[in-house]
Amino acid sequence: MTPLTSILSFSLNEHTYPVIAALNKKYSVLSLFLQSWDSSKDINEDFLPELNSVLMQETSYAEVSAGEGYSAVAAIYPDEVKIHTKPDEEPVIISIELFKMCITDWLDFLQSHGR
Repeated sequence: MTPLTSILSFSLNEHTYPVIAALNKKYSVLSLFLQSWDSSKDINEDFLPELNSVLMQETSYAEVSAGEGYSAVAAIYPDEVKIHTKPDEEPVIISIELFKMCITDWLDFLQSHGR
């Protein structure tokens, strides 16, 4: 089992809407954050440029908010990503490598289903 398949599961609900389930409660904030980015076009145009600016060391930090109707925020650093739903709550911290793998797999899933 890869690290990604042990924490997230992608599927379509009965209305063919893409859904992410966290298989580990620790990652429920990550699944909520990614769920808000349910359009491959939005990910490619708005999200990936922010992520890549940190990965390419053009900037040392980027903050990306979840989509409309969601409260999660991802603070992206060169080595890790901190995701939280409230400023005063303890964030979930994951490696930048795992975060990139999650967003890439989510993007692939969305594109394979015409989203």
